Amino acid sequence: SADDDLRLFLDPTSFTDVADAVDGDDPFDLNVHVAFRRTMSRATLSREPGSAADGRASQNQVAIGEWAHDRNELELGLDIGLFHDVMLFVRLPLVLSDSRSITLAEGADPAAVQTLLTPAEPVATPTPLFSLPFESPTRSGIDRVIGGLAFSLMNQARRPYLPTWTMLLQGRFGIGSLMQPCQDGTDCDPGVSDGTHAVRFETRLSRRYRVAELFGGIGYEFAWAGRA
Repeated sequence: SADDDLRLFLDPTSFTDVADAVDGDDPFDLNVHVAFRRTMSRATLSREPGSAADGRASQNQVAIGEWAHDRNELELGLDIGLFHDVMLFVRLPLVLSDSRSITLAEGADPAAVQTLLTPAEPVATPTPLFSLPFESPTRSGIDRVIGGLAFSLMNQARRPYLPTWTMLLQGRFGIGSLMQPCQDGTDCDPGVSDGTHAVRFETRLSRRYRVAELFGGIGYEFAWAGRA
């Protein structure tokens, strides 16, 4: 309807919007979120074969492996309105799968790679750090829980001449079983959490111009080792 369309253009973008409570005809807001997130990371691993004639060994690095990390998460979230433009939020990411592997780099000589992975003297019994290909078990479970407060210092829906300015303060707590170095096929509990905790502060700003809305934000996160 026309009223719904008008309200859509009044509300700030979801990036800066917060759940409300005790707000006129809207006494309480409760938002439930379900999101799927997939991340893929790739990198080439290299080692220095030794001192070069020019003394610049970094120019003679040899690619030995290709590292891959794929992670699938299902994030469950809850937003609870506490007062005007003030909300409490909780996020619980469920790790569906987390796989990591190192394969031999294209064109690399397996024998030469094993030599590069073997510690040099004076190790008493030098053995390779690991052999390629190397694959970890697929991890899954609850990694961490996230909770915090969000509040809007300004809201364009209330005062059209002002932008929407939202602040967030959240904590992240590693609660899952700690990750352990494991190789697939071995009797080992790989774990799923890095055991770190963190506090994050973020500020977000948005401004609507008719049917267009510009938004952006900046944040800082401080993390420390908890159970790790």
